[in-house]
Amino acid sequence: MVERLAEIYEHVDPALCYNMNEARAEAIAERIAAAPPEQMGPLRFQYANELLNAGRTEDAIAELESLLSDIGVANTGPIPDQVRAIYEILAVAYM
Repeated sequence: MVERLAEIYEHVDPALCYNMNEARAEAIAERIAAAPPEQMGPLRFQYANELLNAGRTEDAIAELESLLSDIGVANTGPIPDQVRAIYEILAVAYM
């Protein structure tokens, strides 16, 4: 039975299993490496979220802060919804 479970784990697609966050983060990191610039922001957000869910809090914080820095958020005026989502995940990471 142990061997069977190990075999299942080795062959499962992380994209189909919401609780395999470490493997999902690795898969997203591979996609980031090959992604065109216009897809980098959303992929990096997903990557940071998966890192956080995998328990890699410090890595998630570093990625989110780097993403915010790259976006160049203004200190005045309303915050766009996409940026607000980044701040919300960052707030959870700091908890």
